[in-house]
Amino acid sequence: MNSYEKRISVVAGLLLISAAIAQNIMNYPLTPLAYLAVVYNLVVFSVVHRFIQNDGGDPKKSIRRVMIGSMIRLFLMVIFLGISLFNLGKVDLGFILVFISSFLFFLFFEMSKMYSKLRPDSKQAKK
Repeated sequence: MNSYEKRISVVAGLLLISAAIAQNIMNYPLTPLAYLAVVYNLVVFSVVHRFIQNDGGDPKKSIRRVMIGSMIRLFLMVIFLGISLFNLGKVDLGFILVFISSFLFFLFFEMSKMYSKLRPDSKQAKK
C-alpha cells in the first residue's frame, strides 16, 4: 500500500464516520447504499490510480493512461449511480450528497497527486 492509497483510505474512513455522525445528528436515515458508495469510490479511484501509475516511464503512454483512466472512472461512476438510483426507486438526497461528496474528495486527491507529479516537469521546461 503506497502513500496515496493510505491517504485516500483515511479520507474514506473520515467520510464514512462523518456520514454516520450526520445521520445520527440530523435524524435522516441514509440507505446502506450510501456507505457502499464511499467504499466503491475508494476501490475505483485506487484501481484507476494504479492503472495510471503503471506507465513504464514513457510520456506518451502516461498521457494515454491518464485519459483512459479518466474515462474508465467516469463510466464506472455513472453506471454505479444509475444502477443505484434505479434500485432506490425514488431519488434519495442523502445518498446523492454522500456519493457526490466522496467523489469530489477523492477526485481532489487524485488531481493533487497528478499536479505534484507534473509540476517538476513544467519547471524544467521553463529553464
